[in-house]
Amino acid sequence: IVTYDWQRDAKTRVAGGVSSNAVWSQDGRYLVFRSETGISWARADGSSNPEPLTNSKFAQIPSSYAPDGKRLAFTQQGSNGLDIWIVPVEDNGKVLRAGQPEAFLQTPANEMNPAFSPDGRWIAYRSFESGTGEIYVRSFPDNGSKWQVSNSGGVVAVWAPNGRELFWRTTEQQIMVAGYTVKGDSFVPDKPRLW
Repeated sequence: IVTYDWQRDAKTRVAGGVSSNAVWSQDGRYLVFRSETGISWARADGSSNPEPLTNSKFAQIPSSYAPDGKRLAFTQQGSNGLDIWIVPVEDNGKVLRAGQPEAFLQTPANEMNPAFSPDGRWIAYRSFESGTGEIYVRSFPDNGSKWQVSNSGGVVAVWAPNGRELFWRTTEQQIMVAGYTVKGDSFVPDKPRLW
């Protein structure tokens, strides 16, 4: 894993070996990433060696920090497929520490690529529950309600910082977008359109 400072045209090595799927912390000081033993972290400026954040015999792929920086959503491969988990994360100014991970969504279908909304009220994710990978949204914490946002496939969802749109990539490498509104505890997506 390497960071790139485009202003200085400089690269900094952060982690080597089996590491992938890097995610920036909310304050930009750390990167968390998939490692051989779960999820690891390192300072984004390369000034620290990678350290374990979680330990698991199952593959764990970090995806998204909550806006307050106190939770990390990740995909975990278990015996029943891919599920979405949330782990509390604490920064004491020198190191990152994880609390006890908790399952957010475990079903017979594969769910992956969770993304917190800018206000932290929602998680967008990919699910194969319909037989095709589609983008769904659930409230956080989960109250059991879900809304399908994509209608022609979806891979990875990204929330617009303005809190009014959700983007996603399709398997055909197109970028789709849907506006949305929130009515009480309901998420109301607009019809998807090609971005």
